[in-house]
Amino acid sequence: MGGFAVFTVDFEPLPDGRLGFEFVNPLGPDDIDAECAQAVSDGILLWLIGAGPRNVNFDRPPLPTAKELAAGVSVRPDAGPGLIALRAILRHSRLNPIDSLPWTHARAGWRAADKTWRGVEAAGDPMDLAPYNCGRPHKAAPPSSPARIVEYEVFLEREHGVHVSWEDFQAPLPTARGLPGTA
Repeated sequence: MGGFAVFTVDFEPLPDGRLGFEFVNPLGPDDIDAECAQAVSDGILLWLIGAGPRNVNFDRPPLPTAKELAAGVSVRPDAGPGLIALRAILRHSRLNPIDSLPWTHARAGWRAADKTWRGVEAAGDPMDLAPYNCGRPHKAAPPSSPARIVEYEVFLEREHGVHVSWEDFQAPLPTARGLPGTA
């Protein structure tokens, strides 16, 4: 059970002291489809209202409406007192034609908000060890050290339920030619 979501999002306060949540997606459908972009927005908003990581895709609480957000919705308790007044701007995204799924983008949106809040504490997160080019098969640079390679393999096993070595990941994909029963 895997998925692929790579994007960059910037967070900034809403101007003029307004309350609410705005998600700005200036990217086109070649970068991210509307359903995945909405899922990123939902994931960020779920983090803001206090949903846990397991609530992103299961037992999801209802999201506040734009009207409710404009009237004032409390930000998650562990982030301190205050009301939601945030703009999230999607700056970059890459899609994988097979594995870019809305639920993966929702979870990644939640994680982006969480990591932004945690700041330095989030550095070295093994969930970020997937190579930058992993959407383009077999063109990724290997992780920089043996320890990071092991962390990457643990990530693959934990998150995707597969065991694969870095050498397997780099190996060329099999073709129909040369397989048993093919010409």
